[in-house]
Amino acid sequence: MTARILDVFINGRLAGKLVENRDVWGFAYEEEWMGDPRAFPLAPGISLAKRRHIDGSTHRSVQWFFDNLLPEEALRSAISKELEVNEHDAFGLLQALGAESAGSLVLLPPGAGAAERGARRLEFGELSLRLRNLPRTSLHAGSPKRMSLAGAQHKMVVLYDEKTARL
Repeated sequence: MTARILDVFINGRLAGKLVENRDVWGFAYEEEWMGDPRAFPLAPGISLAKRRHIDGSTHRSVQWFFDNLLPEEALRSAISKELEVNEHDAFGLLQALGAESAGSLVLLPPGAGAAERGARRLEFGELSLRLRNLPRTSLHAGSPKRMSLAGAQHKMVVLYDEKTARL
């Protein structure tokens, strides 16, 4: 099996590369990121004190940090089924959802462009149908956006237009 790689962007800047090879995860900061006086570590266990971090057999700071960006429990199962990705394949889920993770982190295949941005109208009836279908399907089933919001509760991003009183 070949290694899987994702570029990790923070606020639009390439911060490093996430790698998974045979269930061993690693993260390497970009030199440019490390040289920036405004740079900060992804997490305490993935410090800027060293450029490369490779998980061990019992201490998996890299995997734990990135896995915690993903939904949990029944929501993870529902999204996994929709995406046809094994729910235990955290890296596969990050590949599918990382372009739209919550917060300032974006995970993309190496060399990929930014994720498509935009919104589409959501009629109240469609929102009501999505709510009735919980927990069998996720709130964003059938949506062009697949934002990953961590936790066990079902979530979806909704924009409300005050001018038109529409979602």
